[in-house]
Amino acid sequence: MIFVGTLLKVIDNSGAHTARCIKLYKGSANHGALIGDQILVSVRHLVSTKKTIKVKKSGLYRALIVRTSKEVCRKDGMLIKMDSNAIVLINPNGNPIGTRIRGPIFKEIRDLQFLKIASIAQGLI
Repeated sequence: MIFVGTLLKVIDNSGAHTARCIKLYKGSANHGALIGDQILVSVRHLVSTKKTIKVKKSGLYRALIVRTSKEVCRKDGMLIKMDSNAIVLINPNGNPIGTRIRGPIFKEIRDLQFLKIASIAQGLI
């Protein structure tokens, strides 16, 4: 579950390394945000080896949550959980800012109609 103030790992190649959650667009402050929810983040650290960086430090961007440490319950009753909280930076239309996504993401992202993000991901779990 993602709350306001949570540090998140950015897994696309937009140039950001970590970001902090500023606002939850979906969900509530008491329950937090889960997989597929959009949040507002502030970029905290940039990748220093990247030549073409598409984001600015301390810039505010929309993001989509693609991995959480909190387990996700599927319709068949299976519980799946990841090691870290991860996001993908998106523009206001819902398309990703980066062109690649490192690591696997949950397949619930594809079911939520974020097909562009699901197609450029390395793997779906």
